[in-house]
Amino acid sequence: MASPEHPGSPGWTEPIAPCTARTGQEFPALGPDLPCPGLEDAEDSPSLNSSMTTRELQERWRKEKSRWKPVKLLFEIASARIEEKRVSKFVMYQIVVVQTGSFDSNKAVLERRYSDFEKLHKALLKRFGAELEDVAFPRKRLTGNLSAETISERREALRDYLRLLYGVRAVRRSRELTDFLTRPELREAFGCLRAGQYARALDVLGR
Repeated sequence: MASPEHPGSPGWTEPIAPCTARTGQEFPALGPDLPCPGLEDAEDSPSLNSSMTTRELQERWRKEKSRWKPVKLLFEIASARIEEKRVSKFVMYQIVVVQTGSFDSNKAVLERRYSDFEKLHKALLKRFGAELEDVAFPRKRLTGNLSAETISERREALRDYLRLLYGVRAVRRSRELTDFLTRPELREAFGCLRAGQYARALDVLGR
């Protein structure tokens, strides 16, 4: 059974991330897709006059529709760094998510390691196997993972992987992709709230 949507809710089984200090400017992750307003949104608008004729309504809707642009996410992997914990070393990839077609010009900046991408891919294969036939996932290497050449190649491969995933309609609206982009930050923010560090929690969730 899947865990509840939010940390701290009844039945939550995943660990709560501790509140950790970070360096550099960060922004919360964005959701994978935002729907554009439909005809029903325009018709329900209080600014519309109920006495308008059908032609006037159609003209009004055409004008309203022309104001909206489809919202899309663009992915870049801006950098990578080697992190060492105890006896292990691994690479953290900085993902920059840009939302186009919206009034919000902020970027979301998050960090994920290769194993996070791997977990995402396995989860997506369980639900959308047939739809991911043309989406190649970067292979794991047994040696040389920390070399500059390997890290550079993997940055490009993971960027292309995210772009291909977003091109699959069912995937970009999936809970798996949403969790990949947002859940670690939600866990950290909840950990900050539990520790009484409210300002830090707000900083993690949004600026």
